[in-house]
This record gives sequence, structure tokens and C-alpha cells, in this order.
Amino acid sequence: MKVDNRGYNVTKDKWEESVGKARLVKKDNVGMLKVSFFGPFYSGYKIITIDTDYKDVFVAGEN
Repeated sequence: MKVDNRGYNVTKDKWEESVGKARLVKKDNVGMLKVSFFGPFYSGYKIITIDTDYKDVFVAGEN
């Protein structure tokens, strides 16, 4: 899965973006992912909500 992490940097007064990849941690019916933006390093995320078309997903990390 492609991960597109975007946010507004108020210090730089511009939008910033980081694109990564995600994999399911357990079965495909469990809302837990491991996400990597920097090579072999992964962090855990949980799926909070998915839109009805399964196009956009809201996830949250540990912090």
C-alpha cells in the first residue's frame, strides 16, 4: 500500500509530504499496519476509519 503523509509546516509556511509503503501486521481483517518512510525501518499504525470506497484511510501512530 502507498502511504502519503502530508502536513503543513507553519515555520516554513508550506506543505510538506513524505511518501512511504505499508504492510499489514496480521490478517487482512485486522486494522494494524507497519509503515516505512525510510528503507527497512518500520513503525506501527492503527487504522481508525476507512471511507466507503476504500480509497482514503485515516490512521494513527504511537505518538
